[in-house]
Amino acid sequence: MKEHPERRLVSAHHKRDEIIGEILWAGVREAEEKTHLVGGVGIYEDERNRLNEIEKDILGGFSITLVGYSNSAEDDWDPDAVDFEYRGFGDDYHRLKGVVDEGNIPARFEVQKSAAGAFFLQAVAQNWVTILELAMAAWAVYEARKARLKDSEDPAEETTPQVVIKDTEVNVNQDIDEFLDGLLDALDKDLDEAQRQVVIEEALEAREVAKGEKEIESEAED
Repeated sequence: MKEHPERRLVSAHHKRDEIIGEILWAGVREAEEKTHLVGGVGIYEDERNRLNEIEKDILGGFSITLVGYSNSAEDDWDPDAVDFEYRGFGDDYHRLKGVVDEGNIPARFEVQKSAAGAFFLQAVAQNWVTILELAMAAWAVYEARKARLKDSEDPAEETTPQVVIKDTEVNVNQDIDEFLDGLLDALDKDLDEAQRQVVIEEALEAREVAKGEKEIESEAED
């Protein structure tokens, strides 16, 4: 925060255009063999920041956003070159980062350490094949998550991730054929039947792997 004062700014409900204050101080506290991030937040009083619309008693704490880069340095990052974006959940991070690392794709990640565990990925895929791979991985991750939450009181359909190809949003909450159709429209590309079948089979396999990994993690926790 000393090097980047803009990171001291505090937004309401994670909305970046609603700046309500600043982090006044922050530090680390060790307690009961755990490490805690602690800090203090100051709220602006001027009307411009709409303090009168914010209930003070709801500000019981604040979350931070962790930002990282893969296959790119912060100083070299070009936001105008981004052609793939994903907004999802914190537990999507590892699988999508795996695709980024394997493909040597320049990418910027944000993980919000909040109750919602929001996750944001921007990537410079540079070619439509790489975009296709990223998008199908995103579909597989969501399908696996949806299967895990089908009996939950907070169904995944209510919190569908966003996949944006260049300037076109593709609805990830569809079956594999419909999602692929929308994706190919956004890319302005066609696949012959054999190519299409390979892509679908790989996506279905990735979904089963994602579901299986979660089951293994759950068993280990038990």
